[in-house]
Amino acid sequence: MQIEQQGKTFTVQRTPGVSLLDAALGQGVLLDHKCKKGTCGRCMVTVLAGAHLLAPKTRREREKTDQPAKRLACQAQIQ
Repeated sequence: MQIEQQGKTFTVQRTPGVSLLDAALGQGVLLDHKCKKGTCGRCMVTVLAGAHLLAPKTRREREKTDQPAKRLACQAQIQ
């Protein structure tokens, strides 16, 4: 899937059962993040391609943004 954060585009390979953040970090993609709990919003990304590979937004994600393409990488679970 392709994601964008702070004007940079990254490709993250599908890793079912883990968060988008953990998959990215495990693949050497250094996304900006802090709390890993969905409270700070620092890991917010825009999903450019592959949104269908992610579980529906969590409550914390819905609280942070109503834009469909915006996801919290620490909360977005890969299916």
